[in-house]
Amino acid sequence: ADEDPSSAFNPKVDRNGFPLPGFVEQEMSRAGWGPHLRLDLGFFALSPTDWVDQAGDYAHFHTLHSEFLIPWTLYPLPLWLQWLVPMGISHELKTCRGDDKEWIKKRADTLVPVNGSFKDCIWGEHSFSGSYEPDKRLIFFTDVAGLTWKGRVMEATKSETVEMFVGPAIMVFNIPFRIGAMKVFVTTTPVDGGSVMRVRTWASRSVMTSPLVRAVCWVLAGISASQLMCDIKVLVEKIRLRRPILQPFDGPFNRTTHWLKQFYSSEKHYHSGGDLGRYGKDW
Repeated sequence: ADEDPSSAFNPKVDRNGFPLPGFVEQEMSRAGWGPHLRLDLGFFALSPTDWVDQAGDYAHFHTLHSEFLIPWTLYPLPLWLQWLVPMGISHELKTCRGDDKEWIKKRADTLVPVNGSFKDCIWGEHSFSGSYEPDKRLIFFTDVAGLTWKGRVMEATKSETVEMFVGPAIMVFNIPFRIGAMKVFVTTTPVDGGSVMRVRTWASRSVMTSPLVRAVCWVLAGISASQLMCDIKVLVEKIRLRRPILQPFDGPFNRTTHWLKQFYSSEKHYHSGGDLGRYGKDW
C-alpha cells in the first residue's frame, strides 16, 4: 500500500463520504513519482481544526518559520554559524478556496499543454482533459518562500509551495526546488483526546534516479519536518478563544473558519458516554 499514492488518502478518515480527489494519483503515476520517506509521528493533543487555522494565520510564518533549524530537529543553528551565514526565510502567503474565482482564473491562465499533460498543473485541479473542476471542499494555501541575507530577500531563490487541504484532516504539500520536487502527505486522524498524525513523502523522477539529488531532498524534507514539529509544539499548547483579537496582518482567519464549518456534524451529541477530553470527534 505504501507504493500506491492513493494510500495517503485514507477513506476511513472521510466521515461524510465525499469522494477524495483522484488527480493527485493521476499526476504522480503519469510523471513517475516514487515513495521517498515514511514517518508515523504518533498521538498529539490537537485536532484537524488546528491545522486549518494555519491557512488563515500568516503572522506566525514571519516569526516561527523565518529562521533555519538543524534538519530533523528543533534545535536552532549554532550562533557562530548564524553570524557567519546570516540567512533566513521570507514568506509571501495567499489562501484560496477551491471554488474561488480568483483561484480558477490564476490556474486557468497557467495551463500549458505539454505532451498531453499540463506544465503548471498543480496536482491536476485542472483535469487532464483541460477543463477546470472547482471543489469547495478543497482549500489551497500558497507560500512563495525565499532566502534572505541579513534580512534582505534574494529574489532569485523564491519558489512557490502549494499546500492543499482535502477537507480538514488531510494536507498535501507540493514543494518544488531547482533540481526536483517532492510532495508531502500529512493525515490527522481524530481519536479520543486528540489525533494521530502520519506523514508520507513522494519524490519526482529526477530525485528518485539520482543519489545526490535524493540526498538533497532528504535535507529539504528534514527542514520541512523541523518546521512541522515547531507548529505541533505550539498547537498542543494552544488556547482556543471564542472571540480572538485579530489584526490586519494576521491573515484570513475568519474565511478559513467559515470554510471549515461545512465539515462539522449537524448532530449535537456524537457519542453516548465518556468524556472525550479536550478534543472530541465532533469536528
